[in-house]
Amino acid sequence: MKMKDSSILTDALGSLKHAASCYQMGVLESDSDNVREALQGIMVDRCDQQRAVFNLMHQMGMYKTAPAQSGDVERLIQSVQQSKAEMDAKHSHAEPVSPHEG
Repeated sequence: MKMKDSSILTDALGSLKHAASCYQMGVLESDSDNVREALQGIMVDRCDQQRAVFNLMHQMGMYKTAPAQSGDVERLIQSVQQSKAEMDAKHSHAEPVSPHEG
C-alpha cells in the first residue's frame, strides 16, 4: 500500500514537532553546558526542518492557515509583554538560588 504525499508529509511534520519538543526538554533538564548546547543545536535543526516541511505543505495547499484577525497580533504581543513584565517583577523579588540547588 502506497502512502499519499500529504500523509507522508503530515507524518514527517508531526515527527519533527515531537522530536524538537523532546530535545527542548533535554535542553531544559540538562545540567551540563556542553550537553545543553549540543541538544539545543539539534533542536534548532529539527525546528528548521519542521519549518521547511510546513512551508512545502502550505505552498502545496496541504496545510491551510487562516490570516490573523485585525488586532489579534497586537493583543498577543501586549499579552506576552505583560506576562514577561509580571515574571520579571516576581523574579526580581525572588531569592537567588545557589548553583547546587535546582
